[in-house]
Amino acid sequence: MDEEVGPAGRQLDGEGRDYLEQIISATNRTNQLIEALLKFAGESPSELNVGAAYSFAPTASDANGDTLTFGIQNKPVWATFATASGVMKGTPAAGDAGTYANVIISVSDGKASASLAAFTLTVNQISNGTATLNWMPPTQNTDGTVLMDLAGYRVHYGTTAGNLTQSVTVSNTGLASYTISNLSSGTWYFSISAYTKTGIESDLSDTVSTTFTARHDQNRSLVHPRSHWRHR
Repeated sequence: MDEEVGPAGRQLDGEGRDYLEQIISATNRTNQLIEALLKFAGESPSELNVGAAYSFAPTASDANGDTLTFGIQNKPVWATFATASGVMKGTPAAGDAGTYANVIISVSDGKASASLAAFTLTVNQISNGTATLNWMPPTQNTDGTVLMDLAGYRVHYGTTAGNLTQSVTVSNTGLASYTISNLSSGTWYFSISAYTKTGIESDLSDTVSTTFTARHDQNRSLVHPRSHWRHR
């Protein structure tokens, strides 16, 4: 009896079914059964603040009791990952603020594997510090004469002592303090200058500093000595 031949010359069984399609179908069913024995789930938080502890532990089980091994792609640099448990954890520092995209955690029992949906983790920089600068108003020029035309002050500040990139002008000569808010965690440096009505500005005062940690509502009061407030 001649064998039946299907499309592209593939062999058919006695009922006209394609042998190759049957093999593929059986293989797919076997893989589905194996994968059904492997359960993997979990959803990571999508964001956290600098200085906050992060921990994510997906749940995984294998009906046959096979040993599970976990893997990760695009792990944040500040986090650690355990291949035996799938736990990712860590505490981001101020320099770790940013977005970490396409993080994928997977698991395998040696026969099948599964992955959680890719997720993005955003580390937020906290703006929580408040610094109040206090000073004694200048009364003399550097030559010892009485200062008659004081017009105001400039508060200079930044995160590097030798590079105070931000400033604010205080044009009220009756003030002897100024508060700067929304300072992020880390060390901030401050210095003050005075200027006259003709635009002459004094040298910067000595620099003072304070450090804010990743907590909310931190207040600092910094004092500048009077001896540094003479004009040129």
